[in-house]
Amino acid sequence: MKGWMEGLKSTAASNRQLQELFKASQVALSPQDLDELLAKLLRIGMESLSMPAGSIALYEEETRQLVLHAHRGLSPQFVARDRWVVEEGDVTQRILQRGEVFVIEDTQMAFSVTPWPLEKEGIRSLVASPLKCRNKVVGIFYLDDFEPRQIHDSQIQIFSIIASFAALCIDNAQIRAQADFFTRTDPLTRLYNQSQFKSLFQQELSRSQYYGFPFSLIHFDLDDFRRFNDSFGHSNGDIVLKTVARLLRESFREFDTLFRYGGEEFIAILPETPLEEALKLAQNGCQLISQKSHRDLPISAAGPVTASAAVVSFPKDGKNLNTLLRHLDALLFLHRDVPGQVHILPDDAVEI
Repeated sequence: MKGWMEGLKSTAASNRQLQELFKASQVALSPQDLDELLAKLLRIGMESLSMPAGSIALYEEETRQLVLHAHRGLSPQFVARDRWVVEEGDVTQRILQRGEVFVIEDTQMAFSVTPWPLEKEGIRSLVASPLKCRNKVVGIFYLDDFEPRQIHDSQIQIFSIIASFAALCIDNAQIRAQADFFTRTDPLTRLYNQSQFKSLFQQELSRSQYYGFPFSLIHFDLDDFRRFNDSFGHSNGDIVLKTVARLLRESFREFDTLFRYGGEEFIAILPETPLEEALKLAQNGCQLISQKSHRDLPISAAGPVTASAAVVSFPKDGKNLNTLLRHLDALLFLHRDVPGQVHILPDDAVEI
């Protein structure tokens, strides 16, 4: 009778674990926000191992930092430290280096001096799994207990599978983000493209209409660029375009947004910027291009590259996208024989 009851318990436990894994697989395949998915998988992991707390942090390789994305059962003081550097020799580094599930059944037995975050939070045992995407560690999945406890091999296996679902979510999110990036940006210059300009313009227009702020547009056009391509080749033309994009990024402020509008044309949206201020920024951009754009060219005969620019401001020069773009095009067309200059509408200009 006793053996039969133990068998039932074992079967029930196995069924519960299978149910948890099935739920985890459903979560991993659902099209939701990454942090929502990680929060759900964290809850499933905690329930599977009967752990009262846990967290999931993503790893930024460039900064060597872990960034908290999901947590449960931890104090506000603990999770307030939502970003931390991986230090040489600490527990986090050991987890990342081992590349497999890491278990501490009693922190006081495992360390001569318990790491202060664990000691301060009162964490006595933990199980952690590095999250891998294509053989690259992208985060860590932690489960914590405030009492020492034994972690069985079967629990480690279950946790490892749930952690793999979390890694799958992260991988899918990164793929979606990369695909979204390429739909919104120009592949050569890595600036936003024309479709993204139209989308962000509408956002800025709505914001400016609501708050009553002006904003400005600057349209840069490289002078005689077709002749340059014919004379020195499109590969050198591509170098110029990438260099101009870099120089313009340097010349604008952090909150301005720059776009490759098409061909040799660039447009910038300048939030909360009146015409006079935008004019100075346009002049700075043109000056920087004429002074530095040719330095990256392997051909000295090319000489300096110059750009002309047109500047318009909302609501002074127009109240919608079509009107403002028509003014920009007209300014550059009318002054096409005067390269390297910045042009604005006269005060008595008629809206077209």
